[in-house]
This record gives sequence, structure tokens and C-alpha cells, in this order.
Amino acid sequence: MSDQVVSAENAEEKILLENLPTDVLLMIFLYCDEVSLGRLSQQCRRFNEIINEDCIWAERSRKAIVTNQLSKEMQERSFCILPLREKCRISSNWRKGRFKENIYFSHKTRYMPWLVMNHDHLWLSKGNIILCYQRKSDGLRSNCAVQRLTGHQEDVCRFVEAEDMIFSGGRDGAICGWCSDSGEFILSQRDSHTSDINSVTYVKDVLVSGSRDKTIKFWRWQWSDRRCELLRTIDVQDRVWSTSASSHGGLCAIGSSGYHQIPPLHIYDIEHGLEIMKFNEAYVSGAGILDTLWESPHHLFSTGYDGYIRLWDTRTGWCVNTWEDPYDSPIYCLASDNVHTILCGTSHHGRVQLWDKRQQHSLQMYFMSANHSSPVYSLAFDACHLFVALDQSINVMDFSGIRNTAVDMMPYLFRRK
Repeated sequence: MSDQVVSAENAEEKILLENLPTDVLLMIFLYCDEVSLGRLSQQCRRFNEIINEDCIWAERSRKAIVTNQLSKEMQERSFCILPLREKCRISSNWRKGRFKENIYFSHKTRYMPWLVMNHDHLWLSKGNIILCYQRKSDGLRSNCAVQRLTGHQEDVCRFVEAEDMIFSGGRDGAICGWCSDSGEFILSQRDSHTSDINSVTYVKDVLVSGSRDKTIKFWRWQWSDRRCELLRTIDVQDRVWSTSASSHGGLCAIGSSGYHQIPPLHIYDIEHGLEIMKFNEAYVSGAGILDTLWESPHHLFSTGYDGYIRLWDTRTGWCVNTWEDPYDSPIYCLASDNVHTILCGTSHHGRVQLWDKRQQHSLQMYFMSANHSSPVYSLAFDACHLFVALDQSINVMDFSGIRNTAVDMMPYLFRRK
């Protein structure tokens, strides 16, 4: 009888989880994983309210892939700054490959499109024209183009948006320019090169063009006269595939085809036109650089035919990190959130690869539906959407709306009023 009394007293002295003070529960919940938080938030209203607090998600959201929105560039091209808990939920969708796909502008003619995205619009080259479409919460307003830019006689290869202007280079060897707000045709620099202009880049009134004719040219954009003045021509003795100017300083990265025993990656001083660095990584012949991207004033990404993404330190000239495509495919393009995320488009099966810079293995791959044979010629992304340019369509993946209440961290059974 006495043993029964003691056991009853012990049972009354036990403290249940839901009776703990809020600050203690906060500390416990900080150590829980996302799946556990999702299940705990379904237990009672109090747990749900505590788990909805930003302090639970602050550190997780800073470490989140794609959705962290820590960089200014990522904030500027996103529709809105996501709540911290939403950043974690949508990041889980990216990692697990949960998305809704929309396909736009399907056509039979095969192109090699290029796209540029900002907060409100998506610019897309299609043959010898450049089209601008307004973005919306789940993709594009595809019923009509906001702008239709014409001026090239042959296909547009690359273009860039900068300071309310669109500058482009085409297969006709011409450089063209338009006002991005009004669509007014301002610049027509015919015979700028003797062959295809594979890439253009712009920074601080200087336009750099790279061509198949093995030259790069530096042009001064004259706002008053609305014309380009040729500053200098440099023979790199190799076909130029990509150019990328650093917005942080006066440097320009030049990617070439990698033949003739010439390193395929060069750094030039924009102001003086001097080559200040060659990266002497052991490239095989023909391992050309198809795309480059400045991550910071001293760090540069490069990628190309050899299937590697490389991160270079321009202060030392050394490659400080590499990521190898799991299927050894050439990589045509890449994009970054300037924090943790790299996305790259490959040459086969409409495949996009997701990387976390903190890891060496790939996190996820996405295959574009309805066009499994096309390379990914260009891509852009924000926290919720991935825009992919294929040869016969533009595919948009929306990662924001997919929920799985059984495992996601935010089932929202109880909402605050």
C-alpha cells in the first residue's frame, strides 16, 4: 500500500514537456531538426506559436541553401524578403527536388538562347531579337512581351543589362544597344568584329566584347553622343567564349577555347588593357571556358568543357576549390547567390545541377521535362524560382508552393491572428 502511495506522488512530481517555461522550450527546440519541429508544431497551439518564433529559424535560415537571401544581389532579384521559417521550408524543397514546372514559348526551331533576370522582368534572346517579359509570382506573364528589341541581322549570342541599357553581341559581328525602359534602339556598331561576338560585358562606361576572331575589344560608351568609342583591341590568339567584368573593381575575366597551348582563362585590367594574370591550371587541350562569374573582388568562378567548376583567388592565381560534374558533362553556364549556392547548366538532357559550396558532392539535379535532349544554355534564379533556357523552350521551376505536412517543418495547423 505504501509503495503505491510513493509511486503516485512521484507521478505527480513529473514535469511534462508542455508545462516547461517558454524560454526552456526555446532552448530545447533549437536542438531539434526540421522534421521534429514540424511534428512538434502539430501537438498543440502553444508549441506551434513558440516554433513560429524567428529565433528558432534565424540561424537555420542563414545556413539555408538558395533561400538565405544574405547577399544584396539575391535580395535585388527576389520578389520579396521571405520570412525566416519560409526560407527554411522552401530551401527544403530545393534540396529534395520538390517543385512545380511551367513551360513557356515552346517552338520547333532550335535556338541558343541567353537570358538575364532582374526583380521585375526576364530578358530573353530568341534568334536575332531580344524579348522582355514581366515576372509574376508563379512564373512569367507570357501573353505578350513588354519589349521587343530588334537590330541584329543574325542571332544574338550574348547580351547584358547595365545602367538602363541592354548591350548585345551577335553572329553578325555587330554590337547593338537599347534603352531598357523604352526599348529605343540607340546603338548599332556594325563590323565591330570580323566574326561572331560570343560575349559582351559592361562596367563603369566600358564595354568589353570577345569574339571568335580571337580578339577582345574595349569600348568607351559615350552617354552624350550615344555611341561606342574603340579604346583598344587585343589579340588573345585563341577564340574567345566568355567575358565577365567585376563590378567591384577594374578587372575583366576572359575565357577562351584552350587551344594552341594558351591557358583558357585570363585576367585583364580594364583601364589599361593589360593582361595581369593567366591561370595555369593543367587543362587538357580544348577545355575552353564557357562561362565566368565574379563572386567577390578577389574570387572568380569558371566553368566549361572539362566539366569542372573552379573557384579562383585572383590575389594568388591559385584554384582554391573545385566541383566536378557527376556525369563528366560540359557545363555551359552557372549562377550563384554569392553565399552558399551554385547552380550550373549542363550540355545534356536539360540537366541543372545544384551545389552547396561548403560540400564537394552535388545536392540535387533537376531534369527539364518535354525537352530531354537540349543543353541548358542559360539559367537564372531567385529564392523561389529557377529559370532555364533550352533550345526550344523556357522552363520555370517554382519551389515555393510545394508542401508535405508529414515531414515539412511548417504545417501551419494553428495560425496566429
